[in-house]
Amino acid sequence: MKLILRGETYEVEIVVTCNAGIFSDDPNKVGSVRIYGRDGRAVLAMVEQARMLYEEYPEDCLRLQPEEKVAIEEKTREVIADITLVLAKGDGFSLLATSVDSDATHDALTRLHRYATRLVRVDVP
Repeated sequence: MKLILRGETYEVEIVVTCNAGIFSDDPNKVGSVRIYGRDGRAVLAMVEQARMLYEEYPEDCLRLQPEEKVAIEEKTREVIADITLVLAKGDGFSLLATSVDSDATHDALTRLHRYATRLVRVDVP
C-alpha cells in the first residue's frame, strides 16, 4: 500500500488516519478513525510506539497544515481531507504527522490508544 503525503510516496504496511472527531467524547470513533492495512492489535502496537516516540522526539513529528490532504493507494486511490493525525508504519520506519498543536497531538494519541484498546478487546473471543 502507498501513502502519499506532501508529494512524497511511502510504501507502508499500515496507516491510521484521524479527523477532528478523535476529540469527541463519544467512545465510538467509527468514521473519525480509519484503519488501512492490518488489525486492531497492529494498530495498538503502532499507537503505543508512536506515543513513546512522540514523548521522546516530538521534533520528528511531521507538521501538517489543516487543509493538507493525504492519499492512500491500496486497490484504488482515496484522498482524505480534514486530517488531524496520521500514523503509518513501513519496512523499517514509522511516521507520525499532525495538524494540531503539541498538547492536542498528545491528547489525540491518548484517545487513539483507548480506541485501539477497545478494538482489541472486541476482537478477542
